[in-house]
Amino acid sequence: MVATGLGLAMVALQAGIGAANDVVDAPRDAGHKPGKPIPAGLVSQALARRVVVVAFAVGLSLAALSGGAAAVALAIVGVAIGLAYDFRLKGTAWSWLPFAVGIPVLPVFSWIGATGNLPIAFLVTERLGNYGWTLFMGLPFFCGFSSALIYCYHVPRSLRVHRRESRRAR
Repeated sequence: MVATGLGLAMVALQAGIGAANDVVDAPRDAGHKPGKPIPAGLVSQALARRVVVVAFAVGLSLAALSGGAAAVALAIVGVAIGLAYDFRLKGTAWSWLPFAVGIPVLPVFSWIGATGNLPIAFLVTERLGNYGWTLFMGLPFFCGFSSALIYCYHVPRSLRVHRRESRRAR
C-alpha cells in the first residue's frame, strides 16, 4: 500500500512539474511548437496553473499519507529540483544539474516505498559495517560519475536543439 501511494504521489508531482514546464514555455512554444496544449488553445494558462497547484497538493498529500515526513521531504526536494529546471536552468549550461541531483533522490524515495520507512541504517555506516563504508564512499563517487555522464550527454544535445530552434526562429 505504501509503494502504491508513493508511486501515485510521484506521478502527481511529475504531472505538476510538467504542467509548470508548459506554463513557463508557453510564450516560446507559441512560435516554435504550436501543437503543444497551451499554444494550441486546448488548455488555458489559468487552467494549467490550477493543474500545477492541484497536482502538487495531491502529490504531497499522498506522500504524507503513504511515507510520512521523510517522503514529504524528498517530494519537496524533487519538486524544487523540477521547478529549478523549469524556471531557471533549462537551456543553460547548468541544465544538467537538476538531473544529476534529482535522479539520486528517486532510489531513496523508492526505498521508502519498498520498506515503508527510511531506517537510520541507510544513513549511518557503522551499522552497515564494510558495506556501509563502501556505500558512504562509493555513493558520492557514483553520483559524481553519473552527473558527468549526464552532462556529457545532455549539454551537447541541448546546444544542438537550441541552435536548431534558433535557426528556425529566424
